[in-house]
Amino acid sequence: MAQYYVKVNSNEPLPLFSWDALNFRNDFQFHLATDDLATIKEMFADIETIIVLNGDNKEVAHFTEFDGYSSITYVGRSYSPLIEGFANELVVTLTKVNIIAQVQRLDEQINHTVDPATLSFEELKEYKIKQFSKQGEQAIFNGTDVALLNGSVKNFTYNLEDQSNLLNALFIIDQLDDLTITLPYHGHGEPCELYSALDILLVYFTLQFFSTRVQTRVNMLNSWVRDCETREEVEAIEFTSELPQEYVERMEAIIGPSMALAEQLRRKYFPENVEGGASEGVDDTTEPAQETLDENEGE
Repeated sequence: MAQYYVKVNSNEPLPLFSWDALNFRNDFQFHLATDDLATIKEMFADIETIIVLNGDNKEVAHFTEFDGYSSITYVGRSYSPLIEGFANELVVTLTKVNIIAQVQRLDEQINHTVDPATLSFEELKEYKIKQFSKQGEQAIFNGTDVALLNGSVKNFTYNLEDQSNLLNALFIIDQLDDLTITLPYHGHGEPCELYSALDILLVYFTLQFFSTRVQTRVNMLNSWVRDCETREEVEAIEFTSELPQEYVERMEAIIGPSMALAEQLRRKYFPENVEGGASEGVDDTTEPAQETLDENEGE
């Protein structure tokens, strides 16, 4: 299977974890085989051109309609046939030129509201999609509750800094290959304290499962919006709307394989027969928590 790379402006090409032109046209996402958050944020902050190259350095796709990103999400380490091995994966969701400029102007208005009547049908779709992406990103950043091994329940956020910190903690645990160590970490709004390696792993698995479901659900919302044929249909869709069955099935088909891989890794540390039910701490969250959604209603 051929390797593909993405080149943003004049930067060095980056290896893609996966590439499918049809999927890209639906979700505007690049799956990058890297964990360098700082470099990726800088590279995608001001886009003029994007070129997709194959392993022979030949151009296979060229884009000029994007100018930045709405979210960058670390989705874990797994196997990619393109690179013929395991790698960390960052998913970059892009924003389009015209709609981002319009949204910025709208955000500068005193009431911060959007009058759908001022937008064309396609602009309305793009605005909805951007709003859902922002709300989904914020839902992931807000994180979720995690039941720790001692039975206590704490809330942990999952913003880019948290993702990087947990990735570093997992790297230390993996390199030392010692589950008896303790590492400094903290719950949302709490002081830093020492957590066992197993609790750190439990926090990571819970947040990663949660993030995967939120991100995939947002992608289904965006697909639903793009498939709408009338303004009324688009306007009726909200971030909390129940997905039609066809999108639920597509969502589960996408989530299933990635969840299965994550479950195999989880069982390495939390076998089902471990006394105390460690595996019960991993919350296979289908929807963002209600309080998370409430915080985003004003966007």
